[in-house]
Amino acid sequence: GELIIDGDAGDHAGYQMRGGFVVVTGKAGACPGYRMIAGTVVIAQGPYDHPGLEMRRGTVVLLDTAKPTSGNAAFAEEGTFELTAMRLVSKHLRTLGVDAQPPYRLLTGDRLELNKGEVWQRI
Repeated sequence: GELIIDGDAGDHAGYQMRGGFVVVTGKAGACPGYRMIAGTVVIAQGPYDHPGLEMRRGTVVLLDTAKPTSGNAAFAEEGTFELTAMRLVSKHLRTLGVDAQPPYRLLTGDRLELNKGEVWQRI
């Protein structure tokens, strides 16, 4: 399913998600994507406090280029990418009125879990 939150969300947006697509057009509280198992959480405005903490799989997309994510030692930076999948996500978000043009930098982790989660930070 798809959930659009038109405004701000509280702490742990996407807590233990098992699939689906959540878009927060405002700010999220601490730890968006906390303990996520699968799915995608998109947060439009920063600051971003420890996104994807204890995430097993899934994707957290951070769109605010002016507010970088706070560090999390359990994630590793993999580089800057313009993947086709992110262009498709960007195109879908544009239909919702959310600007999400690439490029993105990729962080992978949580290394304390399965290490299959992704955090995409728009740059």
